Amino acid sequence: KETVEGERWRISVVGASSVRDAALDLIYPLLRALSVLRTEVVHPLRRLQLARQRE
Repeated sequence: KETVEGERWRISVVGASSVRDAALDLIYPLLRALSVLRTEVVHPLRRLQLARQRE
């Protein structure tokens, strides 16, 4: 019984870590894309706003 419980616990731990790894594999590219988008889009927009304020 003990070995079965231990196996089940180890399997759930391995499953949880693989789920976490999969989530990180999804999240990190998304975060990277978001930061790229922010630098590509937000900075020019901010520059436009500053230019408009100067006029």
